[in-house]
Amino acid sequence: MPRRIGNRQLLGAACAGVAMCALAVGCSTAEPKLTYLGQAKLTSYEDSELDVDYPFATEGDPSDALSSLEPRTVRNRRKDEIWDLTLQEAIGIALQNNEVIRISSASRGAVGTFGLNTTSLAAANNNPSVYDPAIQNSNVIGNRGVEAALSDFDADFTTSMTWGRNEQIVNNSFIAGLPGIATPFELVNETAQFNAAIQKTVATGGVIEVSHNWNYDGNNTFSPAQIFPSVYTGNIGIEARQPLLAGGGVDFNRIAGPAGNAFGAVGAAQGITRVVNGVANGVVIARINNDITIAEFELATRDLLKSVEDTYWDLYLDYRNYETALQQRNSALRSWRESKARLEIGGVQGFRPADEAQARDFYFETRALVEQALNNIYTNESELRRLLGLVVNDGRVIRPIDEPSTAELVPEWQTCVTEGIMFRTELRQQKWRIKSLDYQLRAALNLVQPSFDVFAGYRVNAFGDDLINKANTGPFDDAYATLLRNDQTQWTLGMEFAVPLGLRQAHAQKRNLELQISKARKVLSVQEQDISHEVADAIQQVALQYQTAQTNFNRRIAAKRRVELFEEEYRAGTVTLDEVLRAQSSLAQAESSYFTSLVSYNQAIAQLEFAKGTLLDWNNIRLAEGGWQPKAYKQALRKAWERSHGIPNPLLKNAPEAFAIPDDSRVLVVPEVGPTIDEAPLPPSPLEPDELPPPATEDEQPVPMNANEVDPALDFETDPFDETPAASEDAVPFAPPAIPAPEDAERAPAGPQAYGPLKLRTASRMNPFAELESAGSTGAVERADFTPSDFASTKPGGETESDVIQKISAGPVEGARSDSRSFTTATSDMQSSNDHNERSFGPDWKTDTWRAK
Repeated sequence: MPRRIGNRQLLGAACAGVAMCALAVGCSTAEPKLTYLGQAKLTSYEDSELDVDYPFATEGDPSDALSSLEPRTVRNRRKDEIWDLTLQEAIGIALQNNEVIRISSASRGAVGTFGLNTTSLAAANNNPSVYDPAIQNSNVIGNRGVEAALSDFDADFTTSMTWGRNEQIVNNSFIAGLPGIATPFELVNETAQFNAAIQKTVATGGVIEVSHNWNYDGNNTFSPAQIFPSVYTGNIGIEARQPLLAGGGVDFNRIAGPAGNAFGAVGAAQGITRVVNGVANGVVIARINNDITIAEFELATRDLLKSVEDTYWDLYLDYRNYETALQQRNSALRSWRESKARLEIGGVQGFRPADEAQARDFYFETRALVEQALNNIYTNESELRRLLGLVVNDGRVIRPIDEPSTAELVPEWQTCVTEGIMFRTELRQQKWRIKSLDYQLRAALNLVQPSFDVFAGYRVNAFGDDLINKANTGPFDDAYATLLRNDQTQWTLGMEFAVPLGLRQAHAQKRNLELQISKARKVLSVQEQDISHEVADAIQQVALQYQTAQTNFNRRIAAKRRVELFEEEYRAGTVTLDEVLRAQSSLAQAESSYFTSLVSYNQAIAQLEFAKGTLLDWNNIRLAEGGWQPKAYKQALRKAWERSHGIPNPLLKNAPEAFAIPDDSRVLVVPEVGPTIDEAPLPPSPLEPDELPPPATEDEQPVPMNANEVDPALDFETDPFDETPAASEDAVPFAPPAIPAPEDAERAPAGPQAYGPLKLRTASRMNPFAELESAGSTGAVERADFTPSDFASTKPGGETESDVIQKISAGPVEGARSDSRSFTTATSDMQSSNDHNERSFGPDWKTDTWRAK
């Protein structure tokens, strides 16, 4: 006994010494001195943790950005090749080059901003692209794709093989078969386990599992009660579990996805897990998520198309403004030279030295306008290049060759607003969200009930000395032989019922989805109302811009005549130079205002198509899926033939209900409208009967006005000062002259003539864009084969524009009505813009009412 106590004391002292040494080392602040053999270069040492690092081997393809020439500036002009580009060509290039979709930048050409602020730079992860539908379809986390949702029903195969050996001294000689002898015995136990199973989740939410298992157990005991020193036991079986209430049914599992519960799980726990995971993991919801993503991609494509078209017409307007600024600058230069010449010769009657200074000031003012207009061309040309996916400068300068349409468009309100409600992609996207929530609510209602599962299983057991024994001398020598005899079986049959008392979480989920649906439906109603306002605004803009185009066209002619008259009077010395310069400035403003209205009119037409949701159809653009591998089509066809030759089972629901309709079968369903405000009962009067005013007598009743009658005080169409003569055959047909190239630019070699004959259209009162009918004709349209250059020089009848203006100023034309305008216009049948105009206005480019395809 004393010896044992001494050993314990010695052990305690050793432990205390080790603890003290460890404490001393841990509390020491001095670093130990280390001595190394040889020389080495210091590596793997960083003196800071948070540095600006750059990823390795993740560069993009900067070849396009680096291969561009320097941008054009007003201080670095050069003669570039002119690239005459049509609108359809621009749209085609944009669709081809925009795998990552771009939209116009409002901050281009402005200072004091944070760059272009494009989506690719500000929110790269949210930048729409052609890859988005495929990314959504293959998504496995969050908004899962169809493939991920279908994977829940894939069969799962699992297998395992485990070996083991255990050697242990046992304090029991009886196990060794040596009863009565007290001697230590080393027990050696060898084991092995093999498990294999295939588990399949079916569409109803049930789970079927087929399993096959083997266990091996061998030891070195010699007990007379042991038949074999080693033995194989195993089984093969099938088990099935099917939920009947919560989590069961084809509809629920298509919407929410299967629970994926293993055998032996508690039913109540399954129900709780289902509520927590939500009810949006099924195939139907995944399909709807794909449709929502496709709608988002369509919206991005539509915005790209709108940006390209608006920028194209903005660039056209910049060229027109540049031409106007050039003409104004040249006129100012001519006036300055004349006044300087007068100053050098000592002046003439009515001339003042201040006139020369004013002319010089006006010249530099117009020169600055030219420089600004030229820079606007460069800016919008660069923006159009960005939208088309082109480099900053490839040695060519883009010039729009399409002329804006001058045909009048008269939209029909009910048709336009109906198309907007039917075709707007935002509404389709919101309806898909509502459809998704409706399905989720249906699945949530399935969970507001107890969990009740039935299960069953059947097994065939096996036992043998060897796994496979070809000799098979005894009944239990071969384990597989006993398995195939099927004389050791086991079966189970039962049910499980569980319910969280109160089902609070399930009811909360149901209520939450009901509220989401209510909100989504209200949002849909607000969207439809907002779309009607967008359509109304677009219609108003179409009418406004067309009307202002007419007015500015008339102003342009009047301003030109004013300049000519003041210049003649200035040469005669009857007016001052100031009045001439003011007239020149007014002419430039009139020119710019006219083309601004004309471009805005064409942009308003595009805006109307945008508001109606038909912008893609208007430009003949369709969205289509990319091609699959040829093997996929063969497999799909084979599966279709298999299903077609199947025997229908009336007890099974083998086809899901339709939740999408074909694109060509959309019908607008308008709910019944309740009583209007006028039909609603009026509130009672707060006055007593004796205090009410007496009814008006017959003499005091207002005189009703005919619906077609206009109050003279409000007749904006009638111009009391209108003395312009009527339209005639000698009137000037309007055709905008060709766009000039920027100053110092070299024109590209002219190709074959792409223009067709021009239709002369013309002129009813205050409408220079209507169809021209010659006096005395039967209403047939006169045609004349003119090229654009003809309109820049001579007019029908061999008269110049100034000759016609002189006729206008001289008084009414013989045989013409005194209340009509004498301005005409020509709309082009040019091949380059024929498709663009026919989509808007039909083959004749003129219609009283308009309906989109």
